[in-house]
Amino acid sequence: MIDFRYHLVSIVAVFLALATGLVIGATSLQDQVAGTLQGQVTQLRGEKQGLRNQLDQSAEAGRRQDQFVTDVTPQVVSGQLARRNVVVITLPGTPDALVRSTEDTLRKAGATPTGRVEVDESWIEGSQGERTAALRRAAGEQGTDPQAVPANRLGGLVLAEAVSVRQDNPGDRATNPGLDVLVEAGLVSATPDAPRRADSAVVLWPGLSAPDGENRVVPAWADLVTAVGLSGRPVVGVSNGTPDPATGAPDGLVSALRDSAEVSGAMSTIDDGARPVGQVAMVLALREEYAGRSGHYGLDKDASAVAPKVESP
Repeated sequence: MIDFRYHLVSIVAVFLALATGLVIGATSLQDQVAGTLQGQVTQLRGEKQGLRNQLDQSAEAGRRQDQFVTDVTPQVVSGQLARRNVVVITLPGTPDALVRSTEDTLRKAGATPTGRVEVDESWIEGSQGERTAALRRAAGEQGTDPQAVPANRLGGLVLAEAVSVRQDNPGDRATNPGLDVLVEAGLVSATPDAPRRADSAVVLWPGLSAPDGENRVVPAWADLVTAVGLSGRPVVGVSNGTPDPATGAPDGLVSALRDSAEVSGAMSTIDDGARPVGQVAMVLALREEYAGRSGHYGLDKDASAVAPKVESP
């Protein structure tokens, strides 16, 4: 009987020991895991705060750089476009701030903005038949045979001819052949109604995403801007900047123009027009265009430089 109770007690003792060991072991392991996790959380919080501090410092540095460029812009651009007449052409969605800053910077450079021509969304979304008919009528007023111009280049050529003159053929600056046709067709609006024709053009647009599947917005606008660039005028195309600040993705229209062998040497592009340095680059690039030199400037990887070199006017 004693042996039985001894064995029973021994068995109970063993199980109690196992249970006690499991409890103690689990508690100890839990403490270790909790301590490890707490350490990792603390480390991650520190890294996150460090990254936030770096972002804040980078943003502050960018703001100070922009402020410096803004402060020196009048001195840098003064006289670079003296006595030049420039028309500002805007694509749909162009921020008003970009338009205002562009016109202001042109004036600081000594240029005269002759007017603003806003291209309507119907240029690419309206009835193709009606648009083609209007472009052909406008081309006829300009003395251009529409059959002699590729279909995807007719619109930009007609628009350029309506609001500007070629350097080698100044023509009549006081008239706007074909502009009334474009306005009546709802393709563009102009301020003033009949702007004096300029001798160069700056084309502005919002940040546009790269083409994706059925998205034909960028190719359609690329056709228009390309034709303006090939029209024989000094032309600079200016993007407001990246369409996605979170990723910094490049502007799709800028990329399309720079990738085109047809246009890359015929006009200049700016990929950061909303920033003060982009405004300076726009003026200097237009100065270069008058001298027959094209370039691509900004902060994107495919830009040749941030801006052209500053030269005495």
